[in-house]
Amino acid sequence: MLGLLGCEVVDRGGYWFTARVDPAEAGFTDNVLYTSEITEEQWAFEKALGALLGSDASLGSVSETWHADVCA
Repeated sequence: MLGLLGCEVVDRGGYWFTARVDPAEAGFTDNVLYTSEITEEQWAFEKALGALLGSDASLGSVSETWHADVCA
């Protein structure tokens, strides 16, 4: 996906990999994205959190407010 966006993906094996946003820039200080595979444990946590956010109106409202602020 990041390669399709024009980033240079650097995969060294394992769970983590990096991508240079501007492939022409060699530095990793301010030209890099870090990402990893999702583990089964993380996916289980995400699903449980999503279910909780959907079932608790107060918590869901706080989450929506936070999300709107982050995406603004």
